[in-house]
Amino acid sequence: MHNILLPIHEAGHVLFIPFGEFMTILGGSLFQLALPWGIGIAFTWVNRDNFGAALGLWWGSVSLIDLSPYIYDAFDPQLILLGGHTGEDGPHDWIYLLSRMGQLHNAHLWGAVAHTLGGILMLAALAWALAVLWRQIKVPGSN
Repeated sequence: MHNILLPIHEAGHVLFIPFGEFMTILGGSLFQLALPWGIGIAFTWVNRDNFGAALGLWWGSVSLIDLSPYIYDAFDPQLILLGGHTGEDGPHDWIYLLSRMGQLHNAHLWGAVAHTLGGILMLAALAWALAVLWRQIKVPGSN
């Protein structure tokens, strides 16, 4: 999933350029979460498709789990980023973001929170999808 999410993340940076430096940097992570959750919402509102919405929630939760190591890494950068270096040697979204919010010292906490919340949402999404499928087995044509 990371290889699918990475271009979405990078596109978010470009989409948020008109909103200033902070939002441009946040835009990568924000769009990585907003796109799948937005698709899930569209499945519900436009198509009345709760199974599709559950998959959108699942995809968004996977995306949140995918972001968690990046957030966690901000305090002591070890991840090799797209430019071939760690955050110590070049730009790292979450070093910038957490520093601006005075939370860099809590990077490990925020990374763990993102991972845990992503896991909880993933389980909720799977439970919702299973409930929709169960209802369709019991009452064909229901959603």
